Amino acid sequence: MRVRRLFLQTPAITFFCYCVAICTGASAEGRQPYTEHGAPDLQGIWDFGTKTAFQRPPALGEKRAYTPEEASDVEAKEREANRKMDAPIDLSRGAPTAGGKIGQEADADSMERRHDLTRVGGEYRTSIIIDPLDGQIPRRKDFVDFFGQIAQRQLAPTDGPDTLDAPTRCLSPLPVPTIYPMPWNALLQIVQTKDHVLLYTEMVHDARIVRLGEDHTNRGQKLWLGDSIGRYEGDTLVVHTIDFRPEQSYAYIMPMSDQFELTERYTRVSEHEIVYSFTVLDEKAYTRPFTGERTLKRAHPRDRILEFACHEGNYSMTGILAGARKQDAAVPLPAKTQ
Repeated sequence: MRVRRLFLQTPAITFFCYCVAICTGASAEGRQPYTEHGAPDLQGIWDFGTKTAFQRPPALGEKRAYTPEEASDVEAKEREANRKMDAPIDLSRGAPTAGGKIGQEADADSMERRHDLTRVGGEYRTSIIIDPLDGQIPRRKDFVDFFGQIAQRQLAPTDGPDTLDAPTRCLSPLPVPTIYPMPWNALLQIVQTKDHVLLYTEMVHDARIVRLGEDHTNRGQKLWLGDSIGRYEGDTLVVHTIDFRPEQSYAYIMPMSDQFELTERYTRVSEHEIVYSFTVLDEKAYTRPFTGERTLKRAHPRDRILEFACHEGNYSMTGILAGARKQDAAVPLPAKTQ
């Protein structure tokens, strides 16, 4: 049996409904919902991937954004590249060139299926990094990261499991995956409680716990993913993280030292978009701080965060090190000098 209740619209009831809307964060425009704890509601699964480059192509100089026409052309070319990847493979083709590049799939780089550029404030960005103005990481030329120091000690990457880089060890190759525009596994789930925020990424299945309203603890103890604390500034979640492990340095993308410090800002601007920005400070590795920014899009309802598998459960580590030991045994040791 259905029960229908009728309410007369009186000034008092109108005022009550207005108060309920304000207290629950349901504004007249419906732009910014809030959690039951009064915080901006950022929860859900978000896509942080994009085809926009992390560092700006040098030829673009200080050009921060594409025109709509340029952006449309770039995305059209990427769609066409993806279409070609989807085409049947020519089975009559010969073997790859000796010493040439072989991708992880039937076609080289076929996993990079993104075509969309990130758009922030109506701008189609030419790079994630927006400060410095040239969109480049301000690296110190004389900086030597964790793995560079290993090389200086005449140690090979395969001398042991701890000298291999993070991706080979199936660990996060960056302080946090959301910094970089991942071409795949680019899903971020945000869960909020009264005192904590969970930032869970599909890339390397990392779950980062952000403590709200607290100070950093165990200062100096280096942790994978670092030590994260957070606060709300209006409708923005600000996350500050320090004490990363230096082994998370990945010189190919972004080298770092044990002084790496990260400040992230999450601002929901619509039902389906969060503007995400980050600022990096590392006086050992960089000549100045740098900042990146892009838009996170709500994931498609069919998207799910799946198990992240890394070379068959990391079993390849045994083969990598065993192969290196076999090579070592085949090379005669240098003769002893008197």
